[in-house]
Amino acid sequence: MRQSETELVSILEAPGIAVRASQPPPSFMAGSLDVVPVAELVGLLVRQRLTGRLDVTTAAGVRALYFEGGTYTGSTSTFTADRFGEVLWRNGHLSLDQLAIASEYVKQEQGKLFGRALVELGFLDSGRLRTCLVEQAMAVFQAACLEDRGTIAFVKDSYHRQPLRFGTSTAELVQQALKQAEAHRAVLARVGRLDRPFAVAKAGSIVQRRPGDGDDGFMMAPRTTTLDEAEQAIVQLAMSAKEPRTGLELIAGSGLGQQDGARTLLQLIEKGRLIAKAPPADQETLLRRLCQAVTLAMEALDEAGFGVADNVRDLVENPPAHLEEALSGLTLRDPLDAGTVLEQAQFLPGGIFEMNEALQAILDEALAQAEDMLPPELTASIQRRVNALVAP
Repeated sequence: MRQSETELVSILEAPGIAVRASQPPPSFMAGSLDVVPVAELVGLLVRQRLTGRLDVTTAAGVRALYFEGGTYTGSTSTFTADRFGEVLWRNGHLSLDQLAIASEYVKQEQGKLFGRALVELGFLDSGRLRTCLVEQAMAVFQAACLEDRGTIAFVKDSYHRQPLRFGTSTAELVQQALKQAEAHRAVLARVGRLDRPFAVAKAGSIVQRRPGDGDDGFMMAPRTTTLDEAEQAIVQLAMSAKEPRTGLELIAGSGLGQQDGARTLLQLIEKGRLIAKAPPADQETLLRRLCQAVTLAMEALDEAGFGVADNVRDLVENPPAHLEEALSGLTLRDPLDAGTVLEQAQFLPGGIFEMNEALQAILDEALAQAEDMLPPELTASIQRRVNALVAP
């Protein structure tokens, strides 16, 4: 006999999707994060006042959120960024030095809890320990709600061994998490793809005007010297790598977590301390296109006359210090040969990444000369042809 609609409880409703189950709700539910956002399923647990464990599993690890009667009571996590010390560091309760000292102390005192170690070392007042544990659980909750790739599963009647009381309703936590997710998406839109490599910018490097925008032109990177501890952590990771690391690798290695990590990357890009690179597989293609674009721009400047192109040739023959190694041996008296340029790039410390930065500097100088010296319509024509070659 077919059940009537009145005997079903709504599990998820979205455009084109309606998931319902018989009363009482099932003891186990599972789905893909592509279809069921974490916040949606948490909302169901709150409305139905369910008790159990919600597992959010991604390729990088697992977060488990616990609920009693629809109220969030705590979490566990396999992510480094969710550990107690890392959360306290991000929230300003610990310095990096204190975090390192406490970590070493816990290794020596096997079995000692990290929070107790912080109290014994005098880094944390015992009266604030519970407050900080609540902060950690809330950080794990928000991080779980940011995930959009992987699987989600609810196991009924599974309890946290040391439940917490937050003083904030779980429904409010969901709303906060949704706002955090929206802000995170806005940051990612400006940073761009996190699977791209990021390298420490040299003084005078060329960077995009607005991170994440592919065709808004370039400018000389501002050089600000003041960095907070989070920014220092990512810069040190980037500097220690033989090859540029991806944004995902920098965030994971820094212990900042998705949200704080992406925001810190954006700050470093805007300060001119990091440059987003094209993926390594695309670098040779980019080099060849930059060579074509430089040659095209130089031909247009030569046709215009007025000796405009000579200023660009002078940049190559008398380059600033940060471009000297890459541009030594190159000349613009003839069209750039991509094969020769590629061969020279192999001898640079930064390899093809460094050469492409130098070629971009040449191209920027050529376009700047065109804008200063040539009629606007001719400059616009050159810019369009260049963009057809090198714009992402």
